[in-house]
Amino acid sequence: MSLRSGCSRKNGPEAPDSSLSIGCVDEAEGTFKAKKQYYIVCYDIRDPRRWRKCYKILNGYGERLQYSVFRCSLTEKQLAELRFKLVKEMDAVDNLLIAPIHPEYLKNVFVLNMPEDWDAEKDRFLLF
Repeated sequence: MSLRSGCSRKNGPEAPDSSLSIGCVDEAEGTFKAKKQYYIVCYDIRDPRRWRKCYKILNGYGERLQYSVFRCSLTEKQLAELRFKLVKEMDAVDNLLIAPIHPEYLKNVFVLNMPEDWDAEKDRFLLF
């Protein structure tokens, strides 16, 4: 397994099986970047207080597409954190679905009247 797999830098070789990659090493900067993947997160929460708490959690991890549907670009660590936080707030009557979208299929995502930048990696937070 190569840590360089999935890098957008041209100086890093691709691993034979990119599904095993966990990130990449930027040789120019000498830093490690965790590989991100898109996820669709859908939830159905019965109690308004619990719904607000989960909405606030998800709003920090992704972009709201519909009322209870978010698009999140997450590393494996961020996904684990998100799942932990949501499960902690949810009750037995609530529902949660987190579905990964394989990078190969991003070009096939059909959108109507929504943002279409599925391929673009963008930072969610700006620090001043």
